Amino acid sequence: MLTTQQIQQILDAQNSANYTLLLQLCDKFLSQQNDNNNNNNNNNNNNKAKAFLFHAKGIALYFLNFGEDAICALQQAANLSPDDEQILSNFAMILTRGSNKTADWLKAKQILENLYAQNHNQNNAVIICRLAVVFWRFGLWQQAKNFSQIVVENHQNLKNINQNDYAEMLSCLSQSYIKLKDFENAKIIIQQLLQQFPNADGHLRYGELLSQTNQKIAALAEFEKSCNLQPQNLQAWDALISLLHDIGETETAYKILENFLPQVPKNQYLYHFAKHLLIDHYCDFMTTEMVHKNATALAKMISEQYPPMFSAEQFRKRKKNKNTLKIGLVSGDLRDHAVAKFLLNLFKALRQRQKDNKALINIEFFAYPTNKIYDEISQEIRSFCKAWSPICDLNDEQAAKKIFADKVDILFDLSGHT
Repeated sequence: MLTTQQIQQILDAQNSANYTLLLQLCDKFLSQQNDNNNNNNNNNNNNKAKAFLFHAKGIALYFLNFGEDAICALQQAANLSPDDEQILSNFAMILTRGSNKTADWLKAKQILENLYAQNHNQNNAVIICRLAVVFWRFGLWQQAKNFSQIVVENHQNLKNINQNDYAEMLSCLSQSYIKLKDFENAKIIIQQLLQQFPNADGHLRYGELLSQTNQKIAALAEFEKSCNLQPQNLQAWDALISLLHDIGETETAYKILENFLPQVPKNQYLYHFAKHLLIDHYCDFMTTEMVHKNATALAKMISEQYPPMFSAEQFRKRKKNKNTLKIGLVSGDLRDHAVAKFLLNLFKALRQRQKDNKALINIEFFAYPTNKIYDEISQEIRSFCKAWSPICDLNDEQAAKKIFADKVDILFDLSGHT
């Protein structure tokens, strides 16, 4: 067990935001708890003490910018004390703030939904705010709007609300309105955000609204304001670079991206470097060799960050029909979209070749939509496919296992680098 003095030391370090000291204390006391385990049979009390320490350690690691280590520590705390709502709430919060992995966000979504389902949490601002952000991440715009609206309209009556949460929900609500094409309400919320919190985020959201309503030059000015106010705001730089590329100022976008990349954290570098490769193709000064060098670097980063789940031997052992070629298509655009329309022409041509007995091999298509939108175009594409298996609600591991089980021979990612 922890002594009263030890608990107070932890709380004092946490309340004073001395996270280096907090981490040192947690490691010291955890080592003592492990020694106690060997000499004490009171496992229940030891587990509570260790859960308290791992919880505090996770918070310290998060604020010291060790996101993955923070998640590991909080996972241990949650395992030791699975009914502790404060631990679970902070675990979900750090999963959404310290990780970009889909699996971590899905875990956070499950924790938060379970917590919110309990009546006494219906007005807990921390849980509501995190749920709004999670729904936003998964493209559930209506749910994101509903939950952020709860905070914006009732923030004075909610528990645990603070100014940062309130500002974040104004931002989330404005983004949701933009995605739902409700530009009038989006403008009202953004004006409220800029009046109460005249910061980089407000200018970023206003830029997004202007961009969506084809006011590109005005949007550019807002993105630049956001970058100047908060140079470390990756979202603002990303928006500025993307808009410059869209309006044909590709070389300017390239130069900004070159200066921007060194400050990108490791866990987000891959995404931004992929954008670099997209812009490379539009710069006249980029030679084939330069583009190839960047493409090779990107491939290396992907293979290091996402090692193969299945070995070459496992692929060889799969039984397959030698007369059939199975092709998998991963895309969020198997709907009323240019990608889908190009695909339909291909499907129709291949079907005609089979009817004319000109096909050299039987081809089967397996569709793996990463978007929940399903329209008439989706239905037509589906008619050409052997299987239609949405993977938008699966994490990376689950999606990979599904595709492997289908014995796909060639897998195409139709999303490109955009």
